[in-house]
Amino acid sequence: MLELCSEPLYIYSSTQLEFGRRAGIDTAAMIIKCSVTLLLILKTAWHPAHIFAAAQLASSAVVLAGYLCYGALLVSQDCLKVNSWQWDAEDRQTLNIIGHFAVQAAEKLLLAEGSKFALVALESNYNQGVYGLVANLGSLVVRLLFTPVEEAAFTAFSRAGLSGKTDPNTQVSLAQVLTVAVKAVSLLGLLAATLGPWYSYTLLRAVYSERWADTEAPSVLACYTCYLLLLAVNGITEAFVHAVLDPPALKSSNALLVVFTAAHVVCSLVLVKAGGAAGLVLADTLNMALRIAYSTWYIGKYFSKVPGFSILQLLPSSQTVLTCCLVSAVLATSNHHFMAPKALQQQGFWQQAKLHVGVGVVGLAVLILGIVTGERTTAQLLVQLRQGKTEPVKRE
Repeated sequence: MLELCSEPLYIYSSTQLEFGRRAGIDTAAMIIKCSVTLLLILKTAWHPAHIFAAAQLASSAVVLAGYLCYGALLVSQDCLKVNSWQWDAEDRQTLNIIGHFAVQAAEKLLLAEGSKFALVALESNYNQGVYGLVANLGSLVVRLLFTPVEEAAFTAFSRAGLSGKTDPNTQVSLAQVLTVAVKAVSLLGLLAATLGPWYSYTLLRAVYSERWADTEAPSVLACYTCYLLLLAVNGITEAFVHAVLDPPALKSSNALLVVFTAAHVVCSLVLVKAGGAAGLVLADTLNMALRIAYSTWYIGKYFSKVPGFSILQLLPSSQTVLTCCLVSAVLATSNHHFMAPKALQQQGFWQQAKLHVGVGVVGLAVLILGIVTGERTTAQLLVQLRQGKTEPVKRE
């Protein structure tokens, strides 16, 4: 409830593209949450559930206080006026739109959590623990990297409104913003898919010891790092589609989400039974592929009148993809050589991990160099957008 009270000012801040303010408030809230958690663990004998609840309450209070201060600043600068409220036609229209988004949110919840319901219903506590560990590690990347980019992109797309359907200049600008956003998250996803599969065992062994490293958790985490690529792309493409859909199209999109939800649940039930936690990741991957297919179809339709636009321009360059493949092959060889059970038994884990991580650092440097040289056009577009310019950039 505390965070919901801050939601109007949060939305206003987002529409003004004040992401630095949000980052400051979120950082303060996270520091308070961690501090309260540590303090209560060290100084009290509370139940862990009560400790985490109190920490979350403190975090929410900081968020509310931060946005209330922001609101007071706006009022003092006459940027925000508090008027008496009266129900009118605009409020009815807003309530109708909220209803559409509420249905969409419920469907997305089923899409996100339906597979977990299948896991709880059909699998053992062991597989539930493996998937929980992997999903929590993966969610760190999602929360820290993908979610802020997705929300920023959604705000940028929404600010353009529906005028892009009739204004060619707006469509060209939107196409450039979409291209940069999709490529940016695709490159992040490619980094995860290139490095993740070959360092999942090393990470779990170093952080969680052999107890988890010698289970199927490394292979599930390896699959999840590849799934992150689709998750990243879907976040941006779906954000664009939902930002520019008009009410009738939004209803059709919600109906299609019902179909995707049903397909996802069925796939989850079948694949969880067949492959456990790894099967669940595969079901999520198929779900993301379906949603990306629909989003790209709509994007192609939306920009059909933009000269020179193609869905293919949303993809990373062939040089980038080739570099990722070559680096991935080298890292796979390193993983097979240094992290083989026999080598670990003879030389010890930490000695072999240092060598394997060293190869990874070199591979990451090569990968970044390949991305920088292969995505020059994207870099130029990104610089232009940060400067508030949206003129087309000549492609190489």
